[in-house]
Amino acid sequence: MSNAHDETIDALRLNEQQKQAIMNRMKRRVNANNRHDSRANARKPFYRDNAVVEMHHPGGSRIRYRVQTVNLSTYGVGFLHGSFCYTGTPTHMVLATCDNQPVRLTGKIVRCQLVEGRVHEVGMAFKAPIQLSDFVEDCDPNPVEPQPNALAKLRGRVLYIEDALDNRELMGFMTDQMGLELSAVESAEQAKGLIEKQSFDLVVADLWLPDHPEDQIIAAVREAGYEGPIIGATARTDTPPEELAEKIQCSAVLAMPFTAESLTETFQQFLMRDRLADGKGEALLSEQWANVQMRPVIVDFLSRLEKQLSSLQSLLKQGEGETLRRHIYKLKSAAGGYGYSQISEAAGRFMELIDEEAEHNRLQQQLNSLIDLCSSACLGSHQTDS
Repeated sequence: MSNAHDETIDALRLNEQQKQAIMNRMKRRVNANNRHDSRANARKPFYRDNAVVEMHHPGGSRIRYRVQTVNLSTYGVGFLHGSFCYTGTPTHMVLATCDNQPVRLTGKIVRCQLVEGRVHEVGMAFKAPIQLSDFVEDCDPNPVEPQPNALAKLRGRVLYIEDALDNRELMGFMTDQMGLELSAVESAEQAKGLIEKQSFDLVVADLWLPDHPEDQIIAAVREAGYEGPIIGATARTDTPPEELAEKIQCSAVLAMPFTAESLTETFQQFLMRDRLADGKGEALLSEQWANVQMRPVIVDFLSRLEKQLSSLQSLLKQGEGETLRRHIYKLKSAAGGYGYSQISEAAGRFMELIDEEAEHNRLQQQLNSLIDLCSSACLGSHQTDS
């Protein structure tokens, strides 16, 4: 741990009664989720009220906090904290093993959702996996391999605006299974504050919030400067989803209650599939990769490309044909120079379909093929040493 700050801050500041009430709820949920689960990536109950995390905040400051851990897995730890944490924040934590040996773990914040009051449930992903049996007694040191998950692995940062704790917890569980980074808040005002400080790939907003009715919540998110896709979540059944989306100017409508299937189907329209996590698809290497001096330039190109992919589906769905055509044109003109002639050719075919005013289904199929090629190229950058 850094000595930049000797003081350890207790941001939770809960009295014993408040702490017990929250922890009892957390324990019921953790135990229910992990009963009979011996998978390698299963979360195990892990309750420590003296754990210390050090967070590296913007501007270079490092602050140590005392937190309450809730669960532990091979790949991360969940804990309660007394303030909001930005996803992506570099974090260190010291945990004691079963034989009381301190171990310093490095990672980043990947999830933060409001529980109640100032209490937030935070997820920290480790940079390197741990041996769970070193920290949790009676834990199988050789757990069975996890079975394929029903939820697709996606990439991106999601902001969820929902005042109901039950829905926030369910969204937190499902997005965690998808591998997404989630920030969950309970009001439009809190969301606007986050949007001004952090970038998001997707916003999901409950359309029945106390501080903003459905015809204002989308506008409030846009006014905060967010230009990406917005999904409106509602239990209303009196208006068809497509009609409601058009009426309130959002990208899509998610019917409540949502299921794993409906959430996956909706999110995949706007977020890029994580082929590296899925283990699906083959990497596409640049024809210029043999040029060692050019590799850093190729990697930078792929990094920019990866950030753009999620917006392409959104542009097609929203009918922004001219904007989409401009993006595809730039991709066509650049990709071949970086050694990705297949991407340039696929982009060219998509532009031809736009010029022919082809049916939406044909455009969608060609765009999916183009995105698959781009995703394979990005996958290659993850799998190859530069």
